[in-house]
Amino acid sequence: MKGITIVIFIFLFIQSNYALGTVYTVPERMQFCGIDLQLSLQARQEIQKTVEKLTHKSEYLQTLQLRCDLYMPWVEAALKQAGVPEDLKYLVIQESAFIGDAVSSSNAVGFWQFKDFTAREVGLVVNNQIDERKHIYKSTIAAARYFYQNNRIFDNYLYAVVAYYTGGGGSMAYIDPKHFGARSMQIGADFHWYPLKALAHKIVFEQYIAEGNAPQVWLQAEPIMGPLSLQAISSRYQVHADTFKKYNLWMLQDMIPGDGKAHTIFLPGETEVAAAGVPVHNGLRPEIRPSWAGAEIPVPSIVQQNQKIRASYRTVYMLWDEDFVSEYIYVKTSADISQFTNQMGLSVEELKRFNPELENDVVIQAGQWLRKSDPKHARYHIVKQGDTWSSISSQTGVSLDKLYAYNRERDQNSALATGLKVHLRKRIKGKGNRVILQPNPSVQRGAIPVIRMKHTGEDSIPGQSGGYAIVCEPVRKTVVCKVLLPESLPAFPQMRGRWITHDVKRGDEIWLLARKYDTRGDLIRKINQLSSSRIKPGMQLRIFHVTPI
Repeated sequence: MKGITIVIFIFLFIQSNYALGTVYTVPERMQFCGIDLQLSLQARQEIQKTVEKLTHKSEYLQTLQLRCDLYMPWVEAALKQAGVPEDLKYLVIQESAFIGDAVSSSNAVGFWQFKDFTAREVGLVVNNQIDERKHIYKSTIAAARYFYQNNRIFDNYLYAVVAYYTGGGGSMAYIDPKHFGARSMQIGADFHWYPLKALAHKIVFEQYIAEGNAPQVWLQAEPIMGPLSLQAISSRYQVHADTFKKYNLWMLQDMIPGDGKAHTIFLPGETEVAAAGVPVHNGLRPEIRPSWAGAEIPVPSIVQQNQKIRASYRTVYMLWDEDFVSEYIYVKTSADISQFTNQMGLSVEELKRFNPELENDVVIQAGQWLRKSDPKHARYHIVKQGDTWSSISSQTGVSLDKLYAYNRERDQNSALATGLKVHLRKRIKGKGNRVILQPNPSVQRGAIPVIRMKHTGEDSIPGQSGGYAIVCEPVRKTVVCKVLLPESLPAFPQMRGRWITHDVKRGDEIWLLARKYDTRGDLIRKINQLSSSRIKPGMQLRIFHVTPI
């Protein structure tokens, strides 16, 4: 009877896989992270158990595949950017099944299941406003950093995967120094279960991902500066607030904070990318830059919209200049404060908090300069009528001596012209870049009007000309744009390990040797079978030293 049950189970499993058009079989040999693995029969049986769990319900497998279509391009792009093996991408499916706000029983959160303290150690922002563990691209960069840091110890990414689960210290019980730097390994059933599950995920998803299936929704990345409310984002990009939040779970509140740096948001789009025949997984990879970047670009929709609206204010956009962090607006005509804030994409409370002088006002009077962002992040102050050096010092908390120094002002009794920019911080050396877009109606590309992009100051924007997101607004008869530079990450240097012998000298300590050779003290003890950290002059210690290639 037991034999009949087993036969029936195998039959149903095979039928399930054939229904999906694929039979998943664990091979005797496979590649993972550049290592040739020879799998024992017992190891293959353990891996097959996970394969069966992933595939025995076709609905569950198809759900995971659809999530792969949506998120995997960003995972692949981040791993490639960091310069770590692409096979690590299967771990994100194993960790969270691409559920961005997943929380484990041990309080690990997000796509890659980081605890808060570990997340901060690898460069993620985790606070009451932002949790980048729920940001698919940034959390993958952080995971790549964690894998890389452990690989610097072992020069073996399979062991780095073990350490990802157990922690660096916890991995000591599961590693064998003879495999440090290995490019081939024999894997038995006694190997740690966590990387065996990763191999199962590769077997199930590798072919599907390689086929480059078009997603139902395409995510476009856009760098954006805060403070900016969810309502303003929804209006600017014509996306429903609930839809936006679904793909930007890292925003814990309905506001991008004004912390002086660009945050990468994801904007969902229908499958027009797939309809245009653009490959999703093969060839083109997603980049944090607009699809229209170039010497000539289509007229941005925000410009077209604003040209049709007679707004009661004019935004003075600060172009790419390190001194310009916050934004001011100039009120051209008086307006009701509620109507005014709706046009600005701010709440009445925010406007009054940024501009305390408006505390009791219900009508915004013409001729005023008002802050559009939190003054505590500002690097400059726009002079209003009646402002003096002393009043600016009192408003901003910057001493008079510093104000004079930052603005290179020798005449301390000089009058201040309305609209003048007064620096509140030490100036940052280096030239800024200003991009002006001149509308040119005569230029057409088919039915699409375009505008020519002119650079003043430097020849090009840092990096690549036209390669960064540009926020445009009409100013008088021209269009002025500011450049948002995305966070850049150079690829981690490639490493290779080698065995060395260290002759212990007087004054040597295990922890000093670990620092010198960029390794771990407990690893030195394990390699040399030391029962304690005490070492004596004349001893010879074997150390695995990993250095850049």
